[in-house]
Amino acid sequence: MKKQIPTIPILKTLLHAAVVLVATTVVSSAGAATEAFGDVNNDGLMDVAVNTSPNSVTISLANPDGSYTVSAILSVPKSQQFANFSLVDLDGDGDLDVSAIGVAGGGQFYWHTWSGNGDGTFSSRSTYRPRGKGIW
Repeated sequence: MKKQIPTIPILKTLLHAAVVLVATTVVSSAGAATEAFGDVNNDGLMDVAVNTSPNSVTISLANPDGSYTVSAILSVPKSQQFANFSLVDLDGDGDLDVSAIGVAGGGQFYWHTWSGNGDGTFSSRSTYRPRGKGIW
């Protein structure tokens, strides 16, 4: 008996395990915006996260008709802005989380995380800032 390879579950696992599924930088007259794509509500459609300002990420869920609906706006204090973010399953629960990193000065950084609930919503922000002489 030949062993069947379960391609769809493996593909779904790989998509959820990807650190950044797709990231692009779009430059316009308004400046640069970073986007990340992934299925944040586990419906099989590719949702989008956009860095809409130095202190916010907007999550929009894909609809079957090709349109998008904003499900969350994740923000940080103006004094803790970030430059990079990604969609990643940080806690291994199969749901995509948001991770954002910004420079705090003096070789320090801020690491902001929001845990995904698997339905397009996210937990409250957690912020980590290492203490000490800096990392670089």
